[in-house]
Amino acid sequence: MKSKILKTEGEYEAGLDRILALGDPEPGTPAGDELELLLLLVEYYESKHFEPIPYPHPISAIEFRMEQMGYTRADLGRLLESRSRATEILSGQRSLTMKHVRLLHMDWGIPAEVLIQEYDLQKSLSKKQRNTRSGQGVGLRKGRKVAKAVKGKRQAAK
Repeated sequence: MKSKILKTEGEYEAGLDRILALGDPEPGTPAGDELELLLLLVEYYESKHFEPIPYPHPISAIEFRMEQMGYTRADLGRLLESRSRATEILSGQRSLTMKHVRLLHMDWGIPAEVLIQEYDLQKSLSKKQRNTRSGQGVGLRKGRKVAKAVKGKRQAAK
């Protein structure tokens, strides 16, 4: 593929196809240089034509990581060295401190740029609103409640 500024969606798609075809060449080789140039061209096209994906709400990010890793509030409390502090943070009564951000980033791998965002405390933002804003959607949580109810009815019928 001849390298040039990508101006159309077709050129962008062709650039993506070529990147996939190149695979993982050695840096400094002609294929490696072509890949590096194509990556820059695609990145430039994307910055001009696509909206960046907003970061999730910091508390939603913590809750998501907890769910992903099977962590509990007690685990968060141990990490933050205070179970009550963990509860206050998750309920939106207290903001994260820089110490908390560092611990969550270093130990749980949550991106620091997500955690350092300013956010309103619980008084003005409910858990339902946080989940909707973060893109997780409320339907997933509602689906879990329905699944638990069905499971409970099945066990009661036995």
